[in-house]
Amino acid sequence: MKNATSRLVALAALCMASSTASADPWQCAIPSAGQPLPLSGILQKIEAKGIRDIRELERKGSCYEIKARSELGKIKLYVKSSNGEIVREQERF
Repeated sequence: MKNATSRLVALAALCMASSTASADPWQCAIPSAGQPLPLSGILQKIEAKGIRDIRELERKGSCYEIKARSELGKIKLYVKSSNGEIVREQERF
């Protein structure tokens, strides 16, 4: 877990530098108030919901776009960076 979190933090840092466009017109375009939740806190929140095998993480506006697996299969999530709330979830592939 610790090693995987370290890799995701490094991946997120690279992605944040390359992506500032909003992925959705509804919630991720709205700037977050205050400090964002640390990435480790966001990962803990989504893992507590049964989401595992995080494969890709990219900053989209005030959200993170996360590609992962759940019990439903491959999914894509949009998670608010301010509090870790999942604002959109869709099955993919």
